[in-house]
Amino acid sequence: MTKLHPSCIFFIFFVFALFGCSHAFDKENDLPIQRYDEYVGALSKKSYEDILKEYWAESFVSESLPLLLDGSENAKLERNSVIFSINFPQDMTSMVFQKENVNNQSACVLVAGVSEENTPLIFNVAYTMENGRWLIKKVHGAFLRASDSYPSQPDCFPAAP
Repeated sequence: MTKLHPSCIFFIFFVFALFGCSHAFDKENDLPIQRYDEYVGALSKKSYEDILKEYWAESFVSESLPLLLDGSENAKLERNSVIFSINFPQDMTSMVFQKENVNNQSACVLVAGVSEENTPLIFNVAYTMENGRWLIKKVHGAFLRASDSYPSQPDCFPAAP
């Protein structure tokens, strides 16, 4: 029986360790489209506070969380505005397609679908990478005149009409 040299054993162990570590961080649910789908599912299961902390960028959380937690009558309008922002996917009753553009530390997800009134609707969801996770930075939604006018690519920074 042939014995392996200790350096060969070390090399084999090193290759397996390297391969294992590289795949430990390769989570499919950490892609922006999967994060969006996770987010939609979480809306009915988690508190607004938890959703903010888990899915939104720190800049939005630091501005919105105090408003969300302020139970005073004076903060009601701002609190409702935060809740409306968090619930944006609920305006779309049926999704037609999704596309994404990923560029290093930022990404844009285009979600196209229809509203409850069967009006074509799109969301361009801008993501930023923070602490190894894709988090929502901002959302731009628009109603369209016809479904044939769905954009072909995500555009998280559309020009004003």
